[in-house]
Amino acid sequence: MKSFNIGIMQGRLFPESFKKYNIFPKKWQKEFKILKYIDLNYIELLFNNNNKDSLLDVKVLNNLKRNSINKLYSINLNYFTKNSYYKKPVEGKKAIIRALKISEYLELKIILIPCIESNEMSDEDFIKFVEIVKKLNKRKIKISFEVNKIKFKVKYLKILNKNYGFCFDSGNLSEEDKNCYLYLKKYKDIINHIHIKDKNKYSKTKKKYTNCLLGNGIVNFKKIFIELNKYSHDLNSLTMETFYGSNPILNAKKNLNFLKNYIK
Repeated sequence: MKSFNIGIMQGRLFPESFKKYNIFPKKWQKEFKILKYIDLNYIELLFNNNNKDSLLDVKVLNNLKRNSINKLYSINLNYFTKNSYYKKPVEGKKAIIRALKISEYLELKIILIPCIESNEMSDEDFIKFVEIVKKLNKRKIKISFEVNKIKFKVKYLKILNKNYGFCFDSGNLSEEDKNCYLYLKKYKDIINHIHIKDKNKYSKTKKKYTNCLLGNGIVNFKKIFIELNKYSHDLNSLTMETFYGSNPILNAKKNLNFLKNYIK
């Protein structure tokens, strides 16, 4: 069985809101302090690129660099879930450049760039977007693109590799395809980041889902980890982008204990 480092998305332990996900938490320092007590390895930073985002503060970055050794792995450029690159290209480039600088300064391993929600785009625009990111990424930091539907085509294989690949999000992709675990086998050379979440259908009449505790939803974790445990390359980190409810610490422990059934 393959060994994994397990992290959690920033704002999942001391969330700023119990109703809205992915708001930069004011109590972000407490999240780093509690990591070792709940047996998590790292935090995936959340970058929304707005005035409430402490990652814009140089003092905060210096503090992170001093006190977060081995507690950082990745950064989620969540700015793009609310903003389309092609509608705001100047602002989009600035956000990418800022995330690249943060990643270099903090020695992060990977940047996640969402191409979902407001930033969902056509195949042709996605290919152009990848090339834009490559030109900006002069230091060759690893990049992972998150998409709703992994439409792997030959033309994608020409522009992607393990340094520029896709994020496999267990919850989002399971909404689209219950057999999405097959992507892990067929496209392992261009899947370079993993988000772990589970989702449950909350509407009987419409195809709408909401986050839930791991194991209580639609995701087939058994088959997903059969494939992940076969991976021989350096994809060995899992980020819990999980449900936290009204008791985030307790639910983080529940989600982590669930994952430990499938990994070392």
